[in-house]
Amino acid sequence: MNDELPWIYTILSDFYLKGNNLKLAKLYQDSCMQIAKKFNLDDLIGLSFNNYGEINFMAKKSHEAISNFKLALDYYKKSGNTGNRIVTLHNLAKAYILLNMLDSAGVYSNISLALALKFMNNDKIAKSYQLISEVNYKKNEFKEAYLYYEQYKTFNDSVYLKQNMNIAYAMREIHETELKEKENLILKNENQIKKYQIKYAQRQSLLILIAAIFLIAIGVFSFYNMKKRKELQLQIETQRLLSEKFNIKEKTLIETERELHSLTNEIIGVAKSIKSKDAKAVLTSEVEILKELDKKMRNIQSLLKAPTEIAHFRIKLVAFLLQQKNIYNFEVISNIDPDIQWNFVNPTIQTQLYRITQLLLQNTNNHADATEVGINCYIAGNKLNFMYYDDGIGYNPHEMPKDKGLAEIYNRMYSIKGNIKDESKQYSGCQISIEIPLI
Repeated sequence: MNDELPWIYTILSDFYLKGNNLKLAKLYQDSCMQIAKKFNLDDLIGLSFNNYGEINFMAKKSHEAISNFKLALDYYKKSGNTGNRIVTLHNLAKAYILLNMLDSAGVYSNISLALALKFMNNDKIAKSYQLISEVNYKKNEFKEAYLYYEQYKTFNDSVYLKQNMNIAYAMREIHETELKEKENLILKNENQIKKYQIKYAQRQSLLILIAAIFLIAIGVFSFYNMKKRKELQLQIETQRLLSEKFNIKEKTLIETERELHSLTNEIIGVAKSIKSKDAKAVLTSEVEILKELDKKMRNIQSLLKAPTEIAHFRIKLVAFLLQQKNIYNFEVISNIDPDIQWNFVNPTIQTQLYRITQLLLQNTNNHADATEVGINCYIAGNKLNFMYYDDGIGYNPHEMPKDKGLAEIYNRMYSIKGNIKDESKQYSGCQISIEIPLI
């Protein structure tokens, strides 16, 4: 069902009723009533009975009109439509006034007044007061009629005033809307100006920031160059001191060798000149002195060899790889940062790192079945980073037992306070990272 259809019929019926065409008014109202009863629409049935009452009222069939109005009241009561109920009560009162049944007219007028007051509908309150005033007037109760007429005027004027106020409010709203539109236009223009000013300020700030970054970059670059120069000067000074120390040790060794040579000649001379039995004891004493000097010389030689032996990890590693070249079945790719100043790295760290590398290469050769090995070494911050990997069969570090080789690697790493990270995987090669603090 089209929900709008019965209301269209009602509007058409009302239109023809006002045009005093009662036949067409009743025809359209009949169509509306059929739909309302078919779908049990109480409110619409009540409206239809009310319209039937108005049609009969205009046809001067007051008794039929009263019956229709009463039926309309019953259906409005079911649907709870108080507004239409008050209108029908007014229609009933008017019908009873026409029949000069003033008591009944007064009853329905007072009922309508009570409902209108309950819901504070000024328009319907005014209409109720008007009907009560008319009933009293017809009863010749002029004082009562006048009092109710005054009430009617008060509420009627109130309704009129309200309507005028609504018109005034509407005009005021239109005026305020126009003002707001003008204000919005002004604000829009101001916002555009502010946006332009903000963009201009942002551009200025960006230019200042770029200039500041450029100046900072120049400062950092200058500081870095100065730092490099100081490090180079320190390195040169350190090498000079080491060279002087080496020269001093070398001179000491030469003097010792001379002293030893002199003592040897002296012993030989003594051996030729002394033929007594005490010669053996004297020679024995001198030989002990000779041995002590020889030991001292060996210690000095060891010290002289120390810088070459333990201070050049890169050189030692390259030499070791060249030495083992024909033994390994894999290619070794070493990438050791040439800028590392090994003279400033603790010799113990270098020695342990060298031994760890040897052990890793041996493990790869014995177990990994690899074709390539990589060794990377660089300094980041105050830490020496060493990375070792191969493309062999790999292993799971969590399941791999710490055999003799791995145990020794871990022990050497812990002795220099290093951190080891084993990321090896089964069938994906070996990958070990070691981080060693230099301070």
